[in-house]
Amino acid sequence: MATYQGKSVKLNSPSRIGKGEPGYGRKKSKVYVKKGDKVIKVMFGDPNMEIRKDNPEARKSFRARHKCDTATDKTTARYWSCRAWWAMAINNQEQLSSNLPKKYQLAPKANQKCSNCSFYEPSGYCTLWKATVQSFAWCAKWKGVVNGS
Repeated sequence: MATYQGKSVKLNSPSRIGKGEPGYGRKKSKVYVKKGDKVIKVMFGDPNMEIRKDNPEARKSFRARHKCDTATDKTTARYWSCRAWWAMAINNQEQLSSNLPKKYQLAPKANQKCSNCSFYEPSGYCTLWKATVQSFAWCAKWKGVVNGS
């Protein structure tokens, strides 16, 4: 827990913006994050649109448009929007994502990330864990691609 403008808030936990709250009608969600020593509120998402989580083409298009593979700064709306689209994909594939290891994390470790791991396929599938993964994520079993293949 942290303090934002005198209120106790949970960090890195997105929630909907409720009626009467600042930003209602302009943005769909909010999340409180640390930026240095301060806690800031990041608002994101169009309140008039829904995430088409069941449409792989829409998900792929959104992620390409917003360059989600490089969205790693938690203080930006882009990061949280991309994460929302990814989280929906994982929720629809619980049987696959349950295979992911405990040391799987949503941030790269130095220059090690799923997209440059030998187990990663361009479709977003990890052949080691037999699960759909985030291209910029990382796990303890990371193995670099040899000779660019």
